[in-house]
Amino acid sequence: MLAAERFLRIPDPTPEERAGYRRAFDAARTCAPTGYHLKYSGRAKGDFFLGLLRVTGEDDTEWNRIRLQRSRTITDVDDVIAAVRADHSAFEISDDVLPRVLSLLRLLVQEALRRHGDIAVSKKRRHPRPMLTVHGRTGLDPL
Repeated sequence: MLAAERFLRIPDPTPEERAGYRRAFDAARTCAPTGYHLKYSGRAKGDFFLGLLRVTGEDDTEWNRIRLQRSRTITDVDDVIAAVRADHSAFEISDDVLPRVLSLLRLLVQEALRRHGDIAVSKKRRHPRPMLTVHGRTGLDPL
């Protein structure tokens, strides 16, 4: 789990974990300190975010940035692989080597996740370009 101030990001939990987080959230909803309320994002897939927000609205900008970023990126490993399989032009490779590249990509992502990193593909880019982040450092070039 990665924490930053009053926001918590749980990278791509399993469906069972996600359901448990939602149940815990529902149970804790009324336990927020005075002046705060709890919110979550990531009900069905991708990273799961929890936020302890001030009711005054001071945290709304940051929360909206988190929510919008979720909607603008693909973070699910299988969805990233599928996006690259559908359009691998960012890698400048032939169709013949695509299966090996996808296998290598999956191995790199699994290792990054093991080290509390993540993978993301921006939905705004014309061609999918996976970006690995590990220990706060993000690669700037295709893998």
